[in-house]
Amino acid sequence: MGFRISPSLFIEDDLAEELVGLYFRYVHVAFHNIFHQPSVEAGLRTRTLPTILLLFMASLSGRFSTHLSLAEIPIRERGLPYWMEAEQLIDFYSTSLLTIQACIMAAAYLSIEGDANSESVFLSVACRMALVLDLPNSAVETRLERDLNLRVWWSLIAVDTWSSGSHQIPRALPVRHDVPLPMDEHAFANVRPDEPVGDADSPKSPFVDPEPSIFAQMIPLNQLLYRILDFSSQVLLNPADTNIADGTKELCTSLEDWYDQLPPSLKYTPENHSLWARKGSGRKYTILHINHHYAGQLLFFRFLYICQQRSDLPANDPRQLYAAKCKAHAASLCELLQRADDTPGSEVRYPLIAHLLVVTSAIQLFTLLFSPDEEDISRAKQRLEQNFGRLSRLRKYWPNLDASVAKFETFHLACKAGELDVFRMDRWLLEFMLDYTQGVSKRREND
Repeated sequence: MGFRISPSLFIEDDLAEELVGLYFRYVHVAFHNIFHQPSVEAGLRTRTLPTILLLFMASLSGRFSTHLSLAEIPIRERGLPYWMEAEQLIDFYSTSLLTIQACIMAAAYLSIEGDANSESVFLSVACRMALVLDLPNSAVETRLERDLNLRVWWSLIAVDTWSSGSHQIPRALPVRHDVPLPMDEHAFANVRPDEPVGDADSPKSPFVDPEPSIFAQMIPLNQLLYRILDFSSQVLLNPADTNIADGTKELCTSLEDWYDQLPPSLKYTPENHSLWARKGSGRKYTILHINHHYAGQLLFFRFLYICQQRSDLPANDPRQLYAAKCKAHAASLCELLQRADDTPGSEVRYPLIAHLLVVTSAIQLFTLLFSPDEEDISRAKQRLEQNFGRLSRLRKYWPNLDASVAKFETFHLACKAGELDVFRMDRWLLEFMLDYTQGVSKRREND
């Protein structure tokens, strides 16, 4: 038994089961949140899962498979046969949830292949379809349908934030504050497919959720990340703007407020990390805090160079405090990734982590070059070695990691050559920090 896709492609039952499982373990948890895993697994068993979804899942997860039938195929290329069949099945004339899900997964595949322009186009199609359908308010009969629509909507907002930030172009999907948050992960995983919506189960109001839902907490963090992305671009365009200091302070406060308002079980502690791993959501918990620290690094990075050039600044100057926050976020991110590696069920292998590793490694390089403290230097060296090891392990899976590695090498070589103004926030550095799909050219003086 198995799935005959085409005369040249047959997926055995055990391979299909493995590929779907790997998709939910390593891909769905990080790229997007657009499926109800029990329903997908049930559809696979009953052969009612749409072929296009199986193929796209396989195209993304095949690289992690240890199935004997794929042993002779290079790891990076194991998803290619599934992709070639899946892309032919996309029906752009069918404005539906299925097509939206397919476009989101197609965009993810194109991203890992380094085709950022096509990724953006597929995401734009998915966003327009979601708008045409008014996805959050689409007529539904069950709780599952309603919550799945909400998860797809908010996932589109999230991936649109990253993609538009990388390209430095406007969003394809506007943020709406009347859209409810999805239910918490445990409730969603256990909801019955036939459970009716019911009047007593009205959607929660936006940004209010009584349960410790990781996905619900990612949503306001994503909104904040977009504001930081936009603010970083505006600072570069208008460096003399007198409102920059106030804008930085406001975003700093917002980032701190987001963390302070987390439910106690979602704040970062080693105990909470282990708790969520035991619940089966260790990777989601890890990614939540990864994104928090990336947002902090992005907001405060420019103060590293400012403080290095202004040795006369007093210790209590806000710019000194912001530079310290940047280093603290970078250190916390490195420690978080190490704990995730050491905690079963928490390790992350999605390709965007490579971009985040490059950014946090640049901050470790700054410490290595400028810190007078030998202990700080020693820790920075250790973190750099650990980060490079992670990049090397991930590189075998994801083609676009070549660009991330090349980007860091370019930055590192500039530092070795004494071009220490690579830490000065300009267009080149902003591209370095925002573009997760491409490498960067050698820095020029007029950048």
